[in-house]
Amino acid sequence: MIRKTFLVTAALVTTLAANVSAQEVKPGYDPSSTLPTVSLPQRAQSTLVQTSVQKPAPEVSTAVTRNGTNKTTTDLKKAPDGALRAAAASSTVTKPAAVGSTTTENKYKAGMTLYGKARAYDGHTLLVDGNPVRLNGIEAPGLRQVCSTPTRTSWRCGQKAFERLASLVSSGKVRCTVVSPAGNGAAATCSGAQTKDIGALLVSEGLALPNRQSAGIYNSAAVSAMTARRGLWIGPFTDPAKWRLENR
Repeated sequence: MIRKTFLVTAALVTTLAANVSAQEVKPGYDPSSTLPTVSLPQRAQSTLVQTSVQKPAPEVSTAVTRNGTNKTTTDLKKAPDGALRAAAASSTVTKPAAVGSTTTENKYKAGMTLYGKARAYDGHTLLVDGNPVRLNGIEAPGLRQVCSTPTRTSWRCGQKAFERLASLVSSGKVRCTVVSPAGNGAAATCSGAQTKDIGALLVSEGLALPNRQSAGIYNSAAVSAMTARRGLWIGPFTDPAKWRLENR
């Protein structure tokens, strides 16, 4: 039994490796290429920005008071320090703070929970309560990707993965635990009304592959799908990561 499991696991590794191009493309985790851009409301703030104190340029005149008489001079070497500081202070400006200063790293921290209604964008990307979420640890085929049956009949595996993910989040709400920021949103592990781990279910059904961010937790699910020839494993297919690289 152990030997059989070892041979099946080795076959999975060999199959995944065979899909890697000469550029050593590894499976998955290209969040910036698939996450939708979502415009979030931002609040503009005005911040007083202090500039460093420098001497005015030589062509700038400086008012100097000597013996009760106000004079204007352009010879800055003769101007007292107080006049120079006053002239420099007049260059202080007020600039509005940059809109959208909250970075993705600050907004989506590891361990935080995203909860709400979800909508699928492709086979591994969701919008959860307005937040773009990349299912962590898996790589689903691209929306336009086509796979083959043993008889070389083409089927739209990317569309099928998208439809399956959409069905998994169509009822009830989705809870996602952020693993890390990714692209415009977060890489997260998500659960729904039908399963405790949506990513694991997609891999077990052969509609996604584990990627290098999965740390091996989905390998057994992939071996099961390959052995049963479910989903992508029914026939020849291109590694989804390689397909995305070649079809951007």
